[in-house]
Amino acid sequence: HHLFEDCHKQWYQRRVRGFSFEEVSLSKKEEEMMKRVLCVLLVVFFSAGLCDEPTPDIKTFLQEYKGPKGDDLKKIEAIVEESVHKFVENVSGFPITCLKIAKSFSDDAVIEVPAGYNVINNRGERFLFRACEAFFLENFEQVHTYIDGDVIVNGYQAAFKRTILFLVKDSRCRFVNHGYTTLTFDKNYKIRQVKDFTDVNDYLVNLKKCSFPGTFPYEESTKAKDEL
Repeated sequence: HHLFEDCHKQWYQRRVRGFSFEEVSLSKKEEEMMKRVLCVLLVVFFSAGLCDEPTPDIKTFLQEYKGPKGDDLKKIEAIVEESVHKFVENVSGFPITCLKIAKSFSDDAVIEVPAGYNVINNRGERFLFRACEAFFLENFEQVHTYIDGDVIVNGYQAAFKRTILFLVKDSRCRFVNHGYTTLTFDKNYKIRQVKDFTDVNDYLVNLKKCSFPGTFPYEESTKAKDEL
């Protein structure tokens, strides 16, 4: 009910992509009914963002760039964008190739997945390889990562909106997770920092729904956290 009222208010503010009933001849009753029908459609397609909050500007995830300009900058940004697409390809597959992922990071890399929730400091390729296998191969049969829209590049930094499709191991249940990822590269185009911004609770809820009873990998950790 409240969602309908909010949508109805947005109708008067936004006129649904600029359309106005003044352009056609309708009675007051017909106009009101048409508004209600269209608002119901907006609610149905709520997930498409027609009645949702505006998405954040991806550029706000990047820091100010200080470095080469002109043609040198264009060359750097072209290689960075190519490196982003290679990384996204590596974080997809059946199964995930953890060795490729481990080799894409610098020795001093800091990985925040999700950002502000889980911070990993690189302790070598073997360490990252094992961490990758513990997360991907133990929990999922397949993972597919997609870039939604353009990759925003600023010097050695890049940011993009992404969607990840998970196929949970054993149950073969699928769910998707949406978020924003930033990558910072060093001068050798190795990843120095990853920050992935997503709704952790949404991820955990969906993973639990797709897990058999007693097999949810975060059962004990979330229970301990709740007790605290």
